[in-house]
Amino acid sequence: MLRECTPPPRCGVVSRKTSRRTRTAPGGIRGRLVAGASGYAGVYRRPNGGEAAVLVDQDRLWWQSPAGRYLLTQVAPDRFVMKADNRIMAFVFDDKGNVTRTDVTYPGDSNTYALPRLR
Repeated sequence: MLRECTPPPRCGVVSRKTSRRTRTAPGGIRGRLVAGASGYAGVYRRPNGGEAAVLVDQDRLWWQSPAGRYLLTQVAPDRFVMKADNRIMAFVFDDKGNVTRTDVTYPGDSNTYALPRLR
């Protein structure tokens, strides 16, 4: 169960040592995404308790939050970077290949923030 963060950003912090990816996702590296990329799309819980969405538009992945809409650039099969603030988003999959969360890291911050997929 996700608890409310007061104050953020400690809520949803995951140790890098215990974070585990169970499956490599489909996708093209650097450039347009290939079929199956829509599996990343969904609504995620942010560390502050709010919601944000990952969208596919024009064969590209986007992060949509109250702060705006930002392009996610694929750098590995399950890993994207948001160049607006250099955050890394690593998608985590269950045994069936469904995205369960994205683990987010920021430059200069040694924590990994787990953003569970809500829908």
